[in-house]
Amino acid sequence: MTDAITDIHTAMNLMRRPGSHMIQTNRMRQSHCYIVPNGGRVDPKIAEQIKAHPQVKGAEDALWPGMSQTWRMR
Repeated sequence: MTDAITDIHTAMNLMRRPGSHMIQTNRMRQSHCYIVPNGGRVDPKIAEQIKAHPQVKGAEDALWPGMSQTWRMR
């Protein structure tokens, strides 16, 4: 996908697929979120909604304790 996912319903449906998760990448002072595999880039506002969703859990796998770079459905 070349365009960002801009619909929360589409993003959550992609997150519900077995083995799917959202990752955050950081490059040159920019942060982007992607739903992998086969999802695509997620609009920053939609990514924040996904992170706040009660069925989504962060892996707390970032460089600093208590921070996440990957999120999955519970």
